[in-house]
Amino acid sequence: MKEQIRKNRKQIAILVLFVIIIFAVFLYCSYRIETSKSFLYQDEITGQYLQDIGAKNICYIIVTCLCVYAFVILVFLQDQYDRGKIKVETVFLLTVPFFCILVALAIPMSKGHDETIHGLRIGEYAEGKWISNGEKAYLEEGVINALDNKMSYKEILENEKTYSTNTEEIEWGYRIASYSPVNYLPQWISVAMARVLTDNSLIHFYIARLANLISCMALLYLAIKTIPFGKNMLFLLAIIPITIEGFSTLSADGMLVSASFLWIAYILKLREEKEKKIEKKQIVYLSILAIIIALSKTLYIVLLPLLFMIPKEKFNSQKAKIGFIITICIICTILDFGWQMIGIQKEMQVEEIVEEHNPVSIMISHPVTYMQKCAYTIIENLPRLLDEMFGGKLEWNEEITIPLFPTIFLLYSIIISIKGEKEIIWKKWEVLLIGGVILTSILLICTGMYVAWSPLYETTIQGIQGRYFIPIMPLVFLLLGRKFKEDSKTTRNIAIIEVTMQVLVILEIVLFHI
Repeated sequence: MKEQIRKNRKQIAILVLFVIIIFAVFLYCSYRIETSKSFLYQDEITGQYLQDIGAKNICYIIVTCLCVYAFVILVFLQDQYDRGKIKVETVFLLTVPFFCILVALAIPMSKGHDETIHGLRIGEYAEGKWISNGEKAYLEEGVINALDNKMSYKEILENEKTYSTNTEEIEWGYRIASYSPVNYLPQWISVAMARVLTDNSLIHFYIARLANLISCMALLYLAIKTIPFGKNMLFLLAIIPITIEGFSTLSADGMLVSASFLWIAYILKLREEKEKKIEKKQIVYLSILAIIIALSKTLYIVLLPLLFMIPKEKFNSQKAKIGFIITICIICTILDFGWQMIGIQKEMQVEEIVEEHNPVSIMISHPVTYMQKCAYTIIENLPRLLDEMFGGKLEWNEEITIPLFPTIFLLYSIIISIKGEKEIIWKKWEVLLIGGVILTSILLICTGMYVAWSPLYETTIQGIQGRYFIPIMPLVFLLLGRKFKEDSKTTRNIAIIEVTMQVLVILEIVLFHI
């Protein structure tokens, strides 16, 4: 009886504390809304600036619904925890998609990382322009206007008549994405379908955001449900603000991250099921995932060697296993190389290249020096990369800065990976394999930026961002961790942290853009 009373008191205390936090957040948001100048409009008769009460009320409704949802989810999580029925994948579906939708609405079009250049490529694919120039785009003026940089929804709505697809084509003379159609499969299909319903290209791209969101959520749900251990670790990596942004915008990062997580999860599942022979549908499943990852970004083809972690008992012989892995690697390499040769045809002026100033020549002639440069770049920029990786900086040009969240997410990720009860036994060659994949990925990220972006003789390699490392983060925690916390209490706590932080993140985004 006393134990039950103590338990009830603890639950009540948690709920009261959460109500106080929500109330304080609401008061802060109310102050920001009242003092914002974004709700002013000019009267056409008097010329005076008046407050748009309707817009303010809509903003209040959004804030209120967000806070109420957070409280309801907290009560549900506590109830499920008490009943012992809480599942990680169920909690994921109840929380992450909701916040992804809100982020998709809160961030104005073009404000996601590189969203304009990704949107231009999606627009080209929707029109059947499969060959990528990489430097120029020829699209309707309305499409380009919809993707042009906008700071607020007020600015977006003021230009609503300029987004029609029934306009002449103009040139966008700036870098655009050169990724394959696989990166944007949900987005460009949805845009092509939306063009039948309306000629408003802004609506097309918001529908594309929704399609990207749904596809990423489906892959992540399967990843969390499939992975035999480390479910909470994968859940936590899927909810950090920078990944939420990738799932909720036109970025190609969302598909790459979710497919990479599912790839790692499925290989670990096959690793644990030694007694069952691999089936044809599983081979097809692995092949499709491998192709998606390889065509999403060339450097992440380094994830394919993880196939060696599948036990030989799953195959008829060791020879069959090696043959299967080599076949997948060859197919993915050919497809990726083929796209690079055929799908990307830049209009470049022929210039004389001085051999000693060629980045590839520098790397080949001075490999040790180049390795030192890569190592120094990572060490020098590690605080910034961790800050970006765990969600401290959001949107293009990092306009939304959240200083405390990266530290909390990083520390909690480490705790989840090392504080569980059941120990996972890694073989020595598996540790070497995982470590090799991680180091090779880092080297390829540095090399890609060095060749394509960074000035040759800078002390460090320029252009590297923390979000580039998200696809390999599960491997980092798998390598560091031996005991993964899988209990319901940890799942509930992650969800509470996520709900609280995502409420604050979305409110910060909304208040920044009003």
